[in-house]
Amino acid sequence: MSRKFPVNAPCPCGSGKKYKKCCGDPAAEPDTAPVRKPTLDDAAVIAYSDETGNSGTALFDSQQPVFWTGTLVTPIDMQTAAAEVHRECLRIVGKEELHGSELGLGRIDKIAYNLLRLFSDTSCGFFFTRVEKAHLAATKFADHVLDNGTNQAMSLLQYGPKAGRLPLALQLIQLLEEEDFRDFWSAYTTNDAAAFAEVMRRALKTLRRFHADGFYHDRTVQLLGDALTWGIEHPAVLLEGGLHELDSPNVVAFTQIVSLFHHFHERTGARVRTFIHDEQNQFASHLRKSYELLKGVSFSQENICSPLPEVRRTLTFNCQLQVSRSCDSIGLQLIDVALWLTKRFADTRGAVHGDAGRLALYIIDNATSESLTRQQLIEETKRVIGEVMSLPITKEQEKKARTDLAEIEANRVARMNAPVEP
Repeated sequence: MSRKFPVNAPCPCGSGKKYKKCCGDPAAEPDTAPVRKPTLDDAAVIAYSDETGNSGTALFDSQQPVFWTGTLVTPIDMQTAAAEVHRECLRIVGKEELHGSELGLGRIDKIAYNLLRLFSDTSCGFFFTRVEKAHLAATKFADHVLDNGTNQAMSLLQYGPKAGRLPLALQLIQLLEEEDFRDFWSAYTTNDAAAFAEVMRRALKTLRRFHADGFYHDRTVQLLGDALTWGIEHPAVLLEGGLHELDSPNVVAFTQIVSLFHHFHERTGARVRTFIHDEQNQFASHLRKSYELLKGVSFSQENICSPLPEVRRTLTFNCQLQVSRSCDSIGLQLIDVALWLTKRFADTRGAVHGDAGRLALYIIDNATSESLTRQQLIEETKRVIGEVMSLPITKEQEKKARTDLAEIEANRVARMNAPVEP
């Protein structure tokens, strides 16, 4: 799920300051060791990134329920290396630019062999992200209800570790229907605390019904019930001023792209020397802001029981983010076609044949993807629970854990019943 970092928690960089006064401050510079040092053998790659649609913060558009991005990664400058193939493709389809939605499957099939050879000859790789827009609203609801930095009925033990956060978030989300998340998103975009409280009341009512029917565990009901009850009493505190443009699928997906590049760098040593994103006037400034905040920092929570993610400096990017028009960039036109074809392949469950089908399979075989969907949350929650259940625990560890838990729970209840923190 998407997740805000606990703003009042100690910063994971080890400075001793609160996160909002340290790495959570856009003006702060991370002061941690790099993930790795570059070597002379490191490859330098060029990235071209595009996206499907631009619905902004209007998440409940039935025509665009999923927001996709595609990124083409290659060590070769496509503006020169692909020029001849690009001209030939334009001649074949009779167009001045290559755009997947304009070409359609028929015309793409005519140039698919040319593109397949080009991608293979230039060692292209691909990154894809998928954001299920309704699920983005659901995760924002869960974040605002469960964030221990604002909700005094929650502790870092429940919100920090994946092992605590994901099961609670999933069970909270399952209390509501899409119409409820529509109402929450409307309240969020207008900063309507009363409407937000009403959605939480519905969730609390369903929680109690599920509990009576034996679906939810007593402890789950206690934690979610406390969080919802406190939130109903203090909805404005949880809203934190309402919607920001950084909450749009465009920006959320862009943070996923940056994360994929960090993993790519850690795995291969490759650094990005040029990063070109298709022009999006509405969100260009927000993409640049996110890029500047995230390009030098990698977050990892491989330890599912750790209350805070590990924050490390990284040398993935050696460039500024460029925003360009597709008409000026062959690379952007190529990823536009690759993205449209991949989405078509996914939407039709592989019903793409001929040369276009072979091109789609090549792209998918050389791609890495990341999703923000309900199914992805379910699968990740199952994985985390399975990992927790397989952990070896001694009797001494269990005894100490019970003692620690009792203390943490007492502090949580005391904080829940205390005056609202400034």
